[in-house]
Amino acid sequence: MKNQFKSKPSQKSSLKSSPKSSPRPHQASGKAPAFPKHWRQVAGNHAIMELIS
Repeated sequence: MKNQFKSKPSQKSSLKSSPKSSPRPHQASGKAPAFPKHWRQVAGNHAIMELIS
């Protein structure tokens, strides 16, 4: 259980630095702050689901 929680942040940060991450184009538009935050949460949830399955 502890290991799973440990790998969550690292997966998030690797997603963030990935060049094909979705939030980057949205940053150009003014409404960046609201969207990437939600997107990151969704991405984190998907990463957890992949770890479980």
